[in-house]
Amino acid sequence: MPSAVPAWIHYMEDVLTGRRLAGRLERLSVERCVRMAMDDRFTFDFAEAARVIEIFGYFRHTKGKYAGKLFELMPWQEYFLAMLYGMKKTGTDLRTFRKGLLCVPKKNGKSEFAGAIGVLMTFFENEEGAECYSAANKLDQAVYSWEAGMKILKRLRHESESINQDLALYNSTNNRNLINLANDSFFRPISSDSKTLDGVNPHLALIDEYHEAKDSSIPDNMESGSVAREQPLLLYTTTRGFNPLGPLYQFEQSCIRILEGDQEDFTLLPMIYTLDEGDDWEDEGVWEKANPGLGRTPTLDGLQTMYTKARNEGSTAEINFKTKNLNLWATVEERWIKHSDFISGCSRWDPAELAGLRCFGGLDLGKTRDFTAIAYLFPPQAHFDRYRVLMRYFLPEESAEELIRKDMVPYFDWQSKGYITLTPGNVIDLDYIFSVILQDHALFDLKGMSYDPWNATHLATKLTAEEVRMNEFRQNTGTFNEPITKMENVILTGELDHAYNPVLGWNFGNVVLYRDPNGNVKFDKNRSRSKIDGAVALAEAFGEYLDFKLEETPEFTISWM
Repeated sequence: MPSAVPAWIHYMEDVLTGRRLAGRLERLSVERCVRMAMDDRFTFDFAEAARVIEIFGYFRHTKGKYAGKLFELMPWQEYFLAMLYGMKKTGTDLRTFRKGLLCVPKKNGKSEFAGAIGVLMTFFENEEGAECYSAANKLDQAVYSWEAGMKILKRLRHESESINQDLALYNSTNNRNLINLANDSFFRPISSDSKTLDGVNPHLALIDEYHEAKDSSIPDNMESGSVAREQPLLLYTTTRGFNPLGPLYQFEQSCIRILEGDQEDFTLLPMIYTLDEGDDWEDEGVWEKANPGLGRTPTLDGLQTMYTKARNEGSTAEINFKTKNLNLWATVEERWIKHSDFISGCSRWDPAELAGLRCFGGLDLGKTRDFTAIAYLFPPQAHFDRYRVLMRYFLPEESAEELIRKDMVPYFDWQSKGYITLTPGNVIDLDYIFSVILQDHALFDLKGMSYDPWNATHLATKLTAEEVRMNEFRQNTGTFNEPITKMENVILTGELDHAYNPVLGWNFGNVVLYRDPNGNVKFDKNRSRSKIDGAVALAEAFGEYLDFKLEETPEFTISWM
C-alpha cells in the first residue's frame, strides 16, 4: 500500500463519518465495498488502483475552462475507479466487478469520465484484441463519450511516443474508431440500430444515458457477447429520466436491493447520487448529495441559476431541474397548471371588443362523435396588455348525453351559457365548423390557423381555398415543446386572459405532459385524465403566433453614414 493516503480513502472516511453530506444510497455503496474488502473471498489490489488513477493523471480534460489541463480526479471519481479496478477475486488477478452503474446528474463530468475509461481499457490493459464500445440508443448519443476519448488521445499522442506509434484514429461520419495497433484493440461508438450489434465480443461496453433506452437490448447483447472475455466490464453512465417504467428504473431497483442487502451480486458495483426521501429539493444545503463534485463541477452558481429558472418558468423547468440537476425521477402525474395560476390573469370582457384585431388560430378536430375545439389567441394590442383567448367548442348533440355520463361534466349547462355549441346529429358537422371559421376569418384579422393533419386535412384544404392560411401542426415533442413552454410561461406570469372560460379550465386540469429524454414536452392524450382538446388547440394557436413572430422579425442591416 502506498505511504501517502490516497484521496479515495479520505473520501470513504468522509462518507462514513458524515464529514461529507452523502445520500443514503452513496453511503450504502461505500459500506458495501468496505465489507467486501474485509471478506476473504475478495482481495483489494492497492497497486492496481494506484496504477489506474496514475494513468488518468496523464490525460487532459476536453471541455470548458479545464480543457487542455491535466486530469485532476475528484475524490468520488477516484473512489469509483479504485473500487472498479482494485477489487479482485482472491487467488486470481481478475476484477470482481463486471458491471457498474454510475448514476449522477448532468454537469458532473460523466461522459468525459466514461471516455477516459474507454481509453484506459483500449490502450492500457493487457487484453489482446480488446473490443471497447460506447453504446447508446442513438449513434449521436454514443458518440459523446467516444469523442471525449478521441480528444484525450489526440492530445496524448503529442506527449507519448508509444501512443503516437500505436494509435490509428478515424473520425468521419461512417467511420469513428480509435485503434491500438500494438494489440489490435479498438474503441468505437455503436447504437442499437447497428447491424453489427449482435456480433460484438466486448471487453468494455459503456452504456451512456441509459434512461433514454426503450428496452434492455443494448446491455443484453453486450453482456451475452462478452462471455468469452476473462474480465469484461459493462458500465452504465447515466442520469435518471422521465420514465419510471423503463429499463433504467428496473435495473436501478435491482441495484438498490443489492445495496440494501436484500439480494447480492458481487459482480455489480452501483453508485447512485441523489437526494434522500424527505429532502427539500429547494434547500441548496442538500444539493451536494446528488452532485458529488459540487463547487468544481457543477458550480454552486450554475445550480442556483438553474434553480431560479425552475422557480420562475413553471413545472417543465422545475421537473427538468429535479431530474437533470438533482437526479430525481420525474413525477409527471402532478397537475401541470394549478387552477389558481390558470385564472390569475383573467378579467371580464366582451368578445365584441376583439373585432378587427390580430389573432392566431388553433384547430383540434375531434373524432367522429367527439369534441372539436378552436382557439383564437389575441396577443397584447389595442386597449389590452394580456394575451386574450377566445374559444369555440363544438359537440354533436346526440353525443352530449352519453358524454355527460362518461365525463361527469355539465355539457348542457355550458351550452346554455354559450361556451359550447351543440351541432345537429350524432357526428361532427364539418360544414358548420367550416362556416364558423369563415365568419371568424371575416370578423378578426386572423393571420393563420394551425391544425393536426391527421384528421383535418380535408377541412383545411377547403379553408385554404377560401384564403384562410392553414398550417400543419404535427403533434410531437419537436412541434409542441416551444408553444407549450411559451403558453406555460404566459399563464404563470398572469398574462393569459380567457375570461374565466370553464371548459378551457377543465381541459387544462386534465392535462398530463409527456417528456422525452431531452426534456421536450407534448400533451399525453393517452394518460390525461379526460378531454384536453382546448389546451391542444390553444397550444397550436401559440405555435402559429410564434411562427408568425419569427417570420416578421426584420433582418438587421448596417447603414454607413
